[in-house]
Amino acid sequence: MQTGKKKQILKRLLFLAVIAFMITAIWKLSVSGGTLAREQITKDGYFETDGYEVRGIRFYITPLTNDGIPESLDFTVTILDEAQHSVWQQDYKDMHIASGDTVILEEFERGEGIALPAGSYHIACSLLQDPSLSVRIKIMSYDGSCKRLYGGCAAAAIIFLVILLGITMKQDGKFRLPVCFFTAMVLMGILYSLIMPPLTVPDEESHFFKAYDLASDMLFQEKKDQYGNRLMRQTDVDSTTYLHSASSIYRWYDTFWDPVDVSEITSNIKWATVSDTTPAYSYLFSALGIALSRLCRVNGHLLLLFGRWFNLLGVAAIMAVALYLVPFGKKFFCVFGLLPEVIYLAASYSYDALNFALCFLAISYFFYMIHGGKQVKVGNLLIFLGVVLIMIPIKLVYAPLLGLVFLIPRKRLQINKWVIIGTGLAGMVGAVGLVVVRYQDIVVILKGLAYNTMEGERVSIKYMLENPRNALFVFSYNIMSNFDYYIKSVLGEFVGRDRYEVLLDIAYLPDWLMMLTTGLLAMGIYTDGKNELTIGKKLWTALLAVISSFLFMLSMYLANNTVDMNAIHGIQGRYFLPVLLLLPAMAGSREENMTMRGSCRISRYGYLLLAAGIDIIAVFVQLQHIIMDYYG
Repeated sequence: MQTGKKKQILKRLLFLAVIAFMITAIWKLSVSGGTLAREQITKDGYFETDGYEVRGIRFYITPLTNDGIPESLDFTVTILDEAQHSVWQQDYKDMHIASGDTVILEEFERGEGIALPAGSYHIACSLLQDPSLSVRIKIMSYDGSCKRLYGGCAAAAIIFLVILLGITMKQDGKFRLPVCFFTAMVLMGILYSLIMPPLTVPDEESHFFKAYDLASDMLFQEKKDQYGNRLMRQTDVDSTTYLHSASSIYRWYDTFWDPVDVSEITSNIKWATVSDTTPAYSYLFSALGIALSRLCRVNGHLLLLFGRWFNLLGVAAIMAVALYLVPFGKKFFCVFGLLPEVIYLAASYSYDALNFALCFLAISYFFYMIHGGKQVKVGNLLIFLGVVLIMIPIKLVYAPLLGLVFLIPRKRLQINKWVIIGTGLAGMVGAVGLVVVRYQDIVVILKGLAYNTMEGERVSIKYMLENPRNALFVFSYNIMSNFDYYIKSVLGEFVGRDRYEVLLDIAYLPDWLMMLTTGLLAMGIYTDGKNELTIGKKLWTALLAVISSFLFMLSMYLANNTVDMNAIHGIQGRYFLPVLLLLPAMAGSREENMTMRGSCRISRYGYLLLAAGIDIIAVFVQLQHIIMDYYG
């Protein structure tokens, strides 16, 4: 065996040992003493215990008639043992419950729960006797062992890393890097799914419903009942009922292969909060996974995973093509495309992942099209414009990417002037069509809602023009006060519901991991290729990035703010991801930097493996958070 090959193998073995050591250290130093939540949705009021404390009782109440739920409810809850003896009872008076809400009746601290010997129990509620209400009861405890989950994740992580180490050892070829990237992204997405059950990503439940509706259209099946409610398989409704909290992980695995009646159809009263103007193709990959699952008649758990994984496969494929095309900064994109936040989104139902992938493809193809002094033909330009125009309806705020065309020197455009004029006219027609379709939204933005709510007067373009100093202050203050949050959330922001099922729990990467990731991104720009852009063109690219950033901040300002607010509400770091794809063009070297290349001999595959290692550690940091911080 050649000496160089031996060194390569030794480096990979050392890297594998380091990752394995860190996974073990997290377990030994922190997680081994932790517990997971156990939850049971009672069946006809019955549940089983292994001798654990009941530390929570929750209700899900839905009206069965048009009368709704009474404004105030009085009821009694009793737990009975197998001999029908009462072991616990509590009266509840004047309870105000909204339809479909989770009602937390009891939540005990450790050592203060309802101690029950192992056996079968029955929980009775006087509301169950009301024929106009459907009541489902969930029993909670926080005594489940985390050993099986942690061990399974650790085994998967090591196996996935060995696969990546193996495929990056193969002989170099034209498609080797994008294939390695695609494999890494898919494997890391599957690993994330092990600890983040479906519907834990922000707004993911609404995205799932949109994908489910599209799948119904694909299968030529009815998607609404006579009352306008969504028609779903009962197993799919059951799986979406509880998958919002980390407490679902234990039951997620405990009931994964439970047999179900997949032919049972029911109506789901929940509706997606995603705008109806979002194009259906935003959910194409997810819908394909859901449609295939329904054809194969699998249960709701598998359906939810298949929908996620099809989105992951589609997004990873688009990004692998983009990585193949981009002529510079491949090291940067190997790391950036595998950021924990990107994987977190790609392995979900969120359309942000597809939007990001299409932005990446548009930028990569554009620079591939103009790199090396190539002549730009009509076909090249139409491909670029086509990708951007597919992307724009998903997130209009990234439309400034069209401005990249002004980086093309006129002498390299092999396009008749009449084609340019025709393209301009087509663009004007498209803009008019957008105004027609989104007319009401545009009127609201320009004129405002013209009324005062209990929260205060809503912001509008009219208000901004009348109060420019106040608007400037809000934008400036927002950037200064939230800059650190934007950086942290770009690198990795994991959002979930805490044990009280409130969407408040947020975990980030530890500081040392953020610094390592940032360092790799910076080195990836300066040690890999040249972008051939002059200072003026770099400034133009930077201006496009600033305009996009301003547009999504403006859209959130108009959508979420009242005039008395000092910061813009609703902006999340993931909105900056497409903009940051322009960094290699803005900050990269115009010429090959041989000094930097000589001082940093890490190959593109080394960057890819380091990014995968960061993803693996991020998974276990998040798992540590779920186990140790949720259930004290």
